[in-house]
Amino acid sequence: MEVDDLEGKIHFRDKWQFELKTKLYPFEKEKEHLAQEFYFFISSSLQINDQTYSKEQFYQDQTNLIRLKLPMFTFKELLDPHNDESPLMRILLRNKPETISKLNLEIKLFGGVFHSSIRTWALTMDNNNQEIEKGCRELERLLAAYRAIQVAKDAVSDFRYVDEYISLMFDDYILPLLSKMPFEASKEIRDAISREDHYRKEHYLGEYPETLNSEQQEEYLLYRKGILSKIIIAPLVLKTSRSSVDQRYRFWIAGIPAAIAMLIFLIFYLWGGFWFFENTQPFILFTVMIYVLKDRIKEELRFFSYRKAAKWFSDYSTDIQDVQDGALNLPMVGVLREYATFIEEEAVPADIKKVRNRGSLEDFKRAERVLYYKKSIYIKAKPETAAERF
Repeated sequence: MEVDDLEGKIHFRDKWQFELKTKLYPFEKEKEHLAQEFYFFISSSLQINDQTYSKEQFYQDQTNLIRLKLPMFTFKELLDPHNDESPLMRILLRNKPETISKLNLEIKLFGGVFHSSIRTWALTMDNNNQEIEKGCRELERLLAAYRAIQVAKDAVSDFRYVDEYISLMFDDYILPLLSKMPFEASKEIRDAISREDHYRKEHYLGEYPETLNSEQQEEYLLYRKGILSKIIIAPLVLKTSRSSVDQRYRFWIAGIPAAIAMLIFLIFYLWGGFWFFENTQPFILFTVMIYVLKDRIKEELRFFSYRKAAKWFSDYSTDIQDVQDGALNLPMVGVLREYATFIEEEAVPADIKKVRNRGSLEDFKRAERVLYYKKSIYIKAKPETAAERF
């Protein structure tokens, strides 16, 4: 596994949500295994424990998005006509009716690569006015090169979606750079932003309702960005199918206790036949008693088997499959297994405690509950989509 500056860190989206992005390179070996463990220290005053916060609630609050990683390009590499890996050059190569599906794929990949490239570039810009202006000029050339392409008719919709998306990304990442530049030195940047704003009004004004007030327009803009982003990353998102232990092993977990309980019932029933005559009152009472005993044994054994299954197996197992247009039997890429439970503080490893208690309050005894969560990813094969494109 390899993590760069943009990944491996917790990012808080708002007061209620945070996310962690992890990058996995599984293709240097035939198989790859990545395990991550998380310890959530929760104040006891919040009354969150295994009785008030079930595993089902935890998994409803948590989700996994598994997708292919986009390759990184500089603006110059994207514009290079001799770079066969550039999505922009591949759009020109695939711009034929007979390769329309691959053309749509390259168009969406260009949108994703553009976003990654401009984000990486903007994060590396300090107060170097010349570098910012140079990068902005390259961005405008890149936008112009994309918009100069006359794509096949069946690819026009995706082409326009990506065009609108990269225009919005241009504003999102260029506008904050103005604060790093003196006003007199930022004229070229302000002019570029003005030209892009005029372009959107000319080509996409009809996509934004005119009856909305300013607050509603901001909400609609965020909504539209989210939809466009989903369209662009769709070819990268791998198909997943999540199932619980109960779903996968329900027959065995419930069946074995029922069989054991029934065996005990039959043993007592046959034994009772030696001591009591059939259809007599003692025989009937004895049969009722051993039937109740059988029912209680079955329920207790089933509860016990579920508890043991929770230790032996993961709570949920997610099959990861490749994404291929028109394919019915998608090839298996890997498996994600998840397990979550509340643990005692004594079960927390010493190195985790050291990190938790770092600082001046490390001797302070906190009243906390610890929620432990582990996920293991087993990558078995390289997705054919990635093998063909990357």
